[in-house]
Amino acid sequence: MKIATITSSNVSGLKVFKPIQYLYVVGCSKEELAKAKLRARLVNSETGRVDEIIPLLGLDVLGEITSMNEGFFVRDKANDGAGYGEKFCVNVMLHPTSAVYLSNDKFLEIDIEGLEYVPSMGETAVYGIESPVIDKEFMCRYNKFYMASGELQKTFSVGENENLILPRYNFEEVCLQYKNGSSCTYTLAELEAMMMLKNDVVSVPMCGLTRVQIDNESGTFDNLTINFGYASLFGLDVAEVDNFTIRRTYGDSAFELVMMDTIKE
Repeated sequence: MKIATITSSNVSGLKVFKPIQYLYVVGCSKEELAKAKLRARLVNSETGRVDEIIPLLGLDVLGEITSMNEGFFVRDKANDGAGYGEKFCVNVMLHPTSAVYLSNDKFLEIDIEGLEYVPSMGETAVYGIESPVIDKEFMCRYNKFYMASGELQKTFSVGENENLILPRYNFEEVCLQYKNGSSCTYTLAELEAMMMLKNDVVSVPMCGLTRVQIDNESGTFDNLTINFGYASLFGLDVAEVDNFTIRRTYGDSAFELVMMDTIKE
């Protein structure tokens, strides 16, 4: 289901009234993918309640989070004869197994910023991917947390969150304190090993010409680099974790992480 064709760099207030499982943004250049951000709100017009289910997050971040279980969907159109240049497609998960319930009274509102729309590059559009199974109660919510510049250690409470997403830079280790009283500490090297055991291909950055087929999608790519397990993010299951502590040696910049929970609509 096409939600909208994007014809400007920033769009706001795109509305979705039909149940969908994923948002699908098609037609981003590599440069746009690194800059573009998406926000989504669940609006209940009957009660006036508005829940921000996706804060303003990079499309590359949202795409990799979704890919951690399903595989990163990417297509290069540079050599398909259309002359559009390389274009990426990104899935953004709203529910891991089902469509989320939406209607005229309870709908999604979506904003996208920083696409740097270029008409000559072909269509950029947003789709909603439907599912025959609809969950009328729950949906995913993405939550942002921070360490300020100068902070070298900080403990975060997990609360109702189930997944922790950490960028693979600017920290040295994470210590997870479990609800049963045990704890585990992981360095960056250990997290890399864990992600390679857990995840499949998650990213195909483009940069000579290599023919590749992944999940029945084929294309000719420049200087292909395939990342197994992770590209720029680590994903951890924290459903049984009470809190965790991030430690870093240098705090010359702020540190942003994402946790995900499910909310009742």
